[in-house]
Amino acid sequence: MGYTGYQDLKINLASTIVKPVENIFEGIKENDDMYIIMQKVMSSSIHSIQKAISMNESTEMEKAVKLILNAKKLMFFGMGGSWIVALDAYHEFIRTGIPCVCNSDSHWQVMYAAMAERNDVIFAFSTSGSNKDLIDSIKVGKKNGAKIISITSNQKSPLQKISDILLTSYGKESMVRSEAMESRITSLVLINSLFVSVALKRLDITLNNLDKIRAGIAVKRY
Repeated sequence: MGYTGYQDLKINLASTIVKPVENIFEGIKENDDMYIIMQKVMSSSIHSIQKAISMNESTEMEKAVKLILNAKKLMFFGMGGSWIVALDAYHEFIRTGIPCVCNSDSHWQVMYAAMAERNDVIFAFSTSGSNKDLIDSIKVGKKNGAKIISITSNQKSPLQKISDILLTSYGKESMVRSEAMESRITSLVLINSLFVSVALKRLDITLNNLDKIRAGIAVKRY
C-alpha cells in the first residue's frame, strides 16, 4: 500500500478525518483565543501528569533510586525530542555529585556504553521505545553490567525488553501525532521525582554542590 508501517498508515488515515489545525494540537480550533489555548494545553498536560502518577508504581521508582545510589556513573541517552529530556535529566543529576555523562550522538553513546562498569546506570529516553541506535547502545552497556532505567510512552516495546526499570511517560494519545507533547512533560516530572529522592539521600553532598553551583552562576549575572 506504500506505507512504511502501521503507524504511518494510522497517521495517514487519521489525517483524512480530522481538521488540518488538529495536527498542531488535538481539540484546538483556529479561532481559539490565548486563554482558551492555555486552558486546553494545560488541562491536557495536567491530565497526563495525573495518569503518569497512577501508571508508575512508587515501588518501581524506589528501585530506580536504589540503582542510582549504587552507581559509580550515570549516563543519559536520548535522540531527537527525547534528547531534550535526557539533557534536562543530566542537568538535574550533576547536582548529586554522582559522575554523569550525556550525549545524543549514537557513536558517543556506544562509546560510553562500552566503558560502562558493573552497576553503572544508563537512562534511556525514547517516546516510541523502538529507536534502533539507542537500543543497540544500551545492549552494549547491559553486556558490561550496567543497569537500564528506561522512560518511554510505550510499555510494550523493544526498549522494555532490555530494561531493568521501565517508567511510563504518559501522553494523551493523538489520532494524528505520532508523539504526544505531554509525554515530554511527564518524563520531566518522573525525572524530577527521582532527583528529589536521590538528593534527599545524598543531602549533604547535594546541598554543598548546590552552593558551589549558585556561587559559580552568580558571576554570570549582574
